[in-house]
Amino acid sequence: PRWSAALAELRARFAALPGDVLLAAAFVSYAGAFTKPYRQKLMSSYLVPYVRGETAEASAGVSGSDGADPLDVLTTPAGRRLWANENVFRDRTSMENGAIIAASVRWPLIIDPQAQGITWIKTREAKNSLQVAAAADGRLLSMLRDALERGLPMLVEDLSETVDAALAHVVSRRLTIHTGGVKAVLVAGVETAVSDDFRLYLQTRLANPHYPPETQSEAALVNFAVTEEGLADQLLTLTVARERPELDKRKAALAAEQFVDRNRLAELE
Repeated sequence: PRWSAALAELRARFAALPGDVLLAAAFVSYAGAFTKPYRQKLMSSYLVPYVRGETAEASAGVSGSDGADPLDVLTTPAGRRLWANENVFRDRTSMENGAIIAASVRWPLIIDPQAQGITWIKTREAKNSLQVAAAADGRLLSMLRDALERGLPMLVEDLSETVDAALAHVVSRRLTIHTGGVKAVLVAGVETAVSDDFRLYLQTRLANPHYPPETQSEAALVNFAVTEEGLADQLLTLTVARERPELDKRKAALAAEQFVDRNRLAELE
């Protein structure tokens, strides 16, 4: 009976996969720039009805799970626990931001007035020799060329509401493919080889920036600004960890044990 139930569940999940993946892709493409209340409204009032074919604009719907959650499509429980250890707060919005950054093919432009986003990026990429430069740093272009050629992650901090024209080709990924598959990009008019391992992160401390449409289409805007509700979630987590550390440790231990057990079950199956 257990195997039959598991098989039936897998068939149901497989049938719902197209709609769930489409919804997750729409979430990555459109939700990142918004704070939690607007993301919820975007999902419930626009994306979910459109994908399900419940709006006049949609010619037909795509089958999906009831109550489909993009976060479950884009991440795993193990991945979310790893992000929590990398100083991404364990509230829902921060987890969504991590999922968008990990899943998007566009370079992320992080709206980060409280510097929570770059704290996570610096922790996550420290082992990969992350290069960090402010947008106004005179060494930025030379550091960027070096990161491109060596395949290092690059973080550009403190952007204004405009992206320097010297970075335009890198941000938009306007690559040239030479003979032999060698990739190159123009950086301030100088052609620079591009390693497949290169990653770019952009960050602004502006709380409500207004970027032109071309920037919004070329980069993935991800809003790490803390709202009142998000701050309450974070404070609750921190308060429990401080006031009842034994409960926080027990929760972490149970989560780790559950992770090990699930992996063991998967191996046995």
